[in-house]
Amino acid sequence: MIFFLPLYVDSAPSHVLAFLREMEEFCRDNDVCLHIYWVANNGFIEGRQNQPLMQLFQNFCAKSRLDWRGGLGIGGGVMLNVTKILFLVNVAVLLLSMALSGLTGGTFLPPDALGSFAVNTLLLLFLNAGALFYIFSMSRAVRDGNRPFGEKYTRILLPSFVFILFADAFFAVISLFSGGIFRGWLARKKL
Repeated sequence: MIFFLPLYVDSAPSHVLAFLREMEEFCRDNDVCLHIYWVANNGFIEGRQNQPLMQLFQNFCAKSRLDWRGGLGIGGGVMLNVTKILFLVNVAVLLLSMALSGLTGGTFLPPDALGSFAVNTLLLLFLNAGALFYIFSMSRAVRDGNRPFGEKYTRILLPSFVFILFADAFFAVISLFSGGIFRGWLARKKL
């Protein structure tokens, strides 16, 4: 069983904690034997920020008599969203360039647009290389007979000062689309 979840206040979200409580009791009472893997993402730059959540799952497995096989803590969750959006924008720009080139020049495959798309895609893959490498490594561990994976931590491959600038810009844009920068933060929340 592989759990995928976000880090939430140095722990799991409350609905996951409720599920784990019930699962712990069920597994202990019914002598269930599962191999447990875990992947968590957080909004901080460092993947090590997921360590308290990793320990929570290790303790859960010990108490539930389940086989802890390892986990992956990924840092830079905001930037992972940004790279996804940038890739979609990159695809849209390529398609638009192809359409415009086809309409104006008669060729639908402009070499400069394809080259630019390839460079931008490779850059985005590089930024996510740590997460992709460890996710593929974990999938191999699961596929190869549920062998142990260990504790791994990675992050988006950006210098911290660049990450902070992108994260701040991303949150500002999201806040604007959610009703304004301060109105969304200070508004009374609906129950």
